[in-house]
Amino acid sequence: MQDNSNLNQDFLIALVGRSNVGKSALYNRLLNKNQSIVEDVLGTTRDLIEEEIEINNRTVKIIDTGGWLDIDGDVFQNSIRESLFDVFQHASLILFVVDASMSPTQLDYELVDVLRKNYDHSKIILVGNKFDKKESMYTFSEYSKFGFNEEVGVSAYHSLKIHELIDLIANKMPHDRDNISIETDESVINLSIVGRPNVGKSSLVNSILGFERVIVSEHAGTTRDAIDTEFIFEDQKFNLIDTAGIRRRGKIEKGIEKKSAIQAHAAISRGDIAVLLLDLNDPYVAQDSHVASYALDSYKGLILAISKCDIEDDGLELQRVTRIIKNKYRFVSWAPIIETSALHNIGREDLLSTAIKITEQRAIRIDTSELNNFIIESVNKNPPGLLHNRRLKIYYVTQAETSPPHFIFFVNNSANIHFSYKRYLENELRSKYGFFGTSIAMTFKDKDMVEELEAKKIEINN
Repeated sequence: MQDNSNLNQDFLIALVGRSNVGKSALYNRLLNKNQSIVEDVLGTTRDLIEEEIEINNRTVKIIDTGGWLDIDGDVFQNSIRESLFDVFQHASLILFVVDASMSPTQLDYELVDVLRKNYDHSKIILVGNKFDKKESMYTFSEYSKFGFNEEVGVSAYHSLKIHELIDLIANKMPHDRDNISIETDESVINLSIVGRPNVGKSSLVNSILGFERVIVSEHAGTTRDAIDTEFIFEDQKFNLIDTAGIRRRGKIEKGIEKKSAIQAHAAISRGDIAVLLLDLNDPYVAQDSHVASYALDSYKGLILAISKCDIEDDGLELQRVTRIIKNKYRFVSWAPIIETSALHNIGREDLLSTAIKITEQRAIRIDTSELNNFIIESVNKNPPGLLHNRRLKIYYVTQAETSPPHFIFFVNNSANIHFSYKRYLENELRSKYGFFGTSIAMTFKDKDMVEELEAKKIEINN
């Protein structure tokens, strides 16, 4: 595996500041979408959230960081500060965000000292957020004592003077086009890491990437944003999506927890393949099954990964857990099961190689004539039974699309398809063509109704 210890080598913009000054709101405003969670709660953002934006027709990376905070008993502060020092080493430009509506605080001064010692002073733009408030006209001037050459007052909430900030950023960017990374049409595998809180998702992400890009903690619910990180494995580009833990619906708290659950489901939707991480000591609970069902219903690829396999040395115990998983997840029997240990880097190559194989399987396209001949053989081998005193008749089949594989069956009456016969046809397709690790979409349409609709279209056009 390649070393992914470096952050993206493109032009990288980092938003830095103490907590609750509006970094995430500004980040969302620059992205023009709600990516980072925004709450009026200290320490809401804990991880590095990265996205791409275009400035002057150039694609650049922008990172939202955890707030520089000093709260007694806050278990995340050391991790947040360590991640910030990593950002200082790789960022091309830092937006130092302060609250323009109030005077500088001790934490602001502390962060200024850290920036001066660890970063090029000329590559910092002072951004006074909340500039829409009356008091900001007077208090923002107090920040001039920090000595930064570039500064601008904005309001992320009201989109005030955002264009001036973008102009300042553009002036800091290199003018040589050779220094700007231009995106290609290279395929990317979007891999979502999902599962219950505290199952080891962020540890697995860090193991795959080879550095602590995501904060690791034993506290449930540490990761609350969906985090995208690109890396390369065996010449294949991946986009790794680490998500907040998905709890049972009745257990989800209002506010941040609810938004995290929504983002986790959105991350599954954005991904091509979901890696459902299962705890070796508790391999089956209802919410895990719910997540697998969501991936199935969304026609995604799916990998069942057993975490913390370093805890148990007894191979018989691991075999027992694997049997439990195979039994409980029969509805996704096509999903591979992989043993992982983030602590000892066990299974990461196997997991990524499997993801590549699943991607290839999702791209399989079957010639229409071959497909119909095979379905005729399958029907002759096992004809459908009677349902509602009528028998299903399949006229022809076509593959509508790939990734996911989608097959449309034109029949005499779609109401006559029994779920067991649909499962039989899916098993036949898998037995013949594979489709390893991916769900298959199967749609049944009434031929007469389709022909009638097509005829009406022709009449309207004429």
